[in-house]
Amino acid sequence: SVSSIELVPNLVLRKLIQQYCNVNGIPSGDSGRRSRDITRTAEPGSEAAEGAMKLLADFLCESLDNGNVEQKNHAAFEIR
Repeated sequence: SVSSIELVPNLVLRKLIQQYCNVNGIPSGDSGRRSRDITRTAEPGSEAAEGAMKLLADFLCESLDNGNVEQKNHAAFEIR
């Protein structure tokens, strides 16, 4: 269960997803420059934003529980 639904900058979430994909051998499909079309972003409080926060929290908890020292330090830094 997520104890906080505070918003996290998109850049942090993007980097965590890229790191997860790299660690697990999943192609990230990063095309370089991003479009600034904000109509596709999740609104705060939306189901998409809530799902993204849960994904992020699960990823950080997993890193803290099972990661190496570097991954644990990175996860702790991101939580702060």
